[in-house]
Amino acid sequence: MGKIINQDKNNEFLFDQSKCAIVAGSDLVFGVSRIWESLSDDNKIETMVFRNIEDSLSWLDIDELAFQSIKELP
Repeated sequence: MGKIINQDKNNEFLFDQSKCAIVAGSDLVFGVSRIWESLSDDNKIETMVFRNIEDSLSWLDIDELAFQSIKELP
């Protein structure tokens, strides 16, 4: 986990004022993602972990129909 956090810090200039939504499909992924989220609090990337896509899209302020069209792109 420390290596991932350090990698994020070294590359945060690429993601200044960005948002990252993680949708966890299992309890294990949710737990590990929450640990990463809490350890990344001082990064410039605003991160939240969700259990479903609808809540993540709402937090990202992305319309569900727009997401569906983007998701369909090659």
